[in-house]
Amino acid sequence: MKLLHAMVTMILTSALFAGPVGVEKDWKLVFDDDFSGNTLHQGKWSYNYPWGSMHNHMAYMDASHVRVADGKLVLRGLAERHPKAKDTAKFNGKILPVPYQAGAIHSKGKFEVTHGYIEARLKVPRGRGFWPAFWLLPVDGSWPPEIDVMEILTSNPHRNHVALHYGKNWREHRSHGQWIEKLPDLSADFHDYGVHWTAEFIDFYFDGKRVKRVSDRAAIKHTEKPMFLLINLGVGAWEKKPDASTIWEKNYYEIDWIRVWQKKR
Repeated sequence: MKLLHAMVTMILTSALFAGPVGVEKDWKLVFDDDFSGNTLHQGKWSYNYPWGSMHNHMAYMDASHVRVADGKLVLRGLAERHPKAKDTAKFNGKILPVPYQAGAIHSKGKFEVTHGYIEARLKVPRGRGFWPAFWLLPVDGSWPPEIDVMEILTSNPHRNHVALHYGKNWREHRSHGQWIEKLPDLSADFHDYGVHWTAEFIDFYFDGKRVKRVSDRAAIKHTEKPMFLLINLGVGAWEKKPDASTIWEKNYYEIDWIRVWQKKR
């Protein structure tokens, strides 16, 4: 059934395109993964982060927490310290322990994009402790820029944070960010999260509806470079740290599909 869906998707791309309203024939699908197999597509993705297994939260990323099953990419968390984890991580200057594990994938070196419409259908874990994200970073390793299509702190599953981070370097970092509030329970079902990225504006979408526009050209100019995709399950840090109420078993970050379109030239 998943294979049939994939074939229909490729044939009827314009009909399924839930992003910016326009002339569908002017768009072409340039990246598509509906996770229809039983392993991660190594031609499209790599495990963890490009720089390693740790970032700005309380979990060590390990490939064992990434799987493809039932037509979905599944990332899980584990309440167990990884033997290779460093003692601490840092978030906004705060030192954090790293007693957990989780999963992440990225497309650096395998797929990159400059401008287009990027969208994923996602379902986040429920309850306290998790920080799932869907975002883009530049291939050249600079920071900023960064485009955050989805960041959810699961202790409040009714809002999503979107942002454009920009600046000449990290010391001059600025951002256009916003919480998109009063959403349905994002842990109860799958939803579509998208961004329409151009040289003139960056629009963020939720379930096919625009929820934020960034039109600051001085900020957007910092994004004029190839970027790659990241999907990760963070733990703690910006989100509340896990406690006795945190659900670890059968409580996953699930990705149904990820697609990227660009305007035909």
